[in-house]
Amino acid sequence: MRVLTIELILLLSVVLSPVYFILHGIQTRDEEKPKVNSSGQTDDPINGQPYRHNSVRRDIRYPDIVGYPVQGVNTTTCPNAIRVETLKKRCENSPIRNYKYGDGPREHLRHVVLDHDKKLFYCLIGKASTKSWLKYLVNLKHSNQKGHLRHNNFLQTVGLEMYRNMPLDLVNETYKDYFKFLVVRHPLQRTVSGYYEMVILHKRYKNERNKLLNFTEFVERVTSNMLDLNMHWRRYINLCLLCKVDYEYIVKTETMDEDIKGFNRAISVNDEEMTVKLSHQNPFTDNDEEDTTQYNHHYKYDKMLYELQRKDPDLMKKLLNVYGEDMHLFGYKWDWWRGRSTCGMEYDDRECC
Repeated sequence: MRVLTIELILLLSVVLSPVYFILHGIQTRDEEKPKVNSSGQTDDPINGQPYRHNSVRRDIRYPDIVGYPVQGVNTTTCPNAIRVETLKKRCENSPIRNYKYGDGPREHLRHVVLDHDKKLFYCLIGKASTKSWLKYLVNLKHSNQKGHLRHNNFLQTVGLEMYRNMPLDLVNETYKDYFKFLVVRHPLQRTVSGYYEMVILHKRYKNERNKLLNFTEFVERVTSNMLDLNMHWRRYINLCLLCKVDYEYIVKTETMDEDIKGFNRAISVNDEEMTVKLSHQNPFTDNDEEDTTQYNHHYKYDKMLYELQRKDPDLMKKLLNVYGEDMHLFGYKWDWWRGRSTCGMEYDDRECC
């Protein structure tokens, strides 16, 4: 009887031991996940994982731009009023309210396109679907003319006007009744896009060995001297005087298909054909085919940013500091843990407010 009992115990241990290890493994993996405290922030990871969350926050002037993304995937955008109100509230405590611009004429907007008939005021930001929106404004004039969208001579032929440097007093006096809007994009994604266009495609910006800058070298120069402040990566705060101009509509390229519908209603355009199509090229290819897969497009750009973070975390922190105020004002974040850009402020569980 005692022999049978021992054999039964041995048999049960053989049968149950895999179950124990499976359950223990699940529990261990759960324990390794970052914990969320009562304030909604995450505690430090265990096992000495690199890029500790809190240490990153101490090195970045705008701690709210680093962290976990808002829950939810492929959700719709939030009302424009939330974006506008959030921008105004964040401007109240922003250092750029009294910011003295040291990279050109002070208190000037860099590029503004005007439609005097509909009283539209568009502050143009490079690498934020500018070509698509200029086409949109041309189509609003019901014009079939072809020409260079950024040449003032062509724009004037269709009834539009571009100012290269518009003084702030002119904005507040002559154009105070115009419907002011801008189109923004995640600043880090925009920087990668600027690198792709100006360095890879147009073969500009070389290093001391007379070779095109790699992305790390490009970021080093952008964070040090802004590469002559090219408009393709110039900061929003240096382009559109965000806290000194009363913008009424904010479009995000990440949700442009939804935003354009509300924009049409805001300017009383009922034509269903008046839409804007994103026209991004495939990253790091030499052809002109459009990348219709937005996920792949953003993933490739985020992959470059993650590689930069992995190889040189200090340089990544510098990049985040350079564009920190742009990201803070519009709710953009960089998920340091997962190595990807996120779009949006917390609103109704939606990811891209």
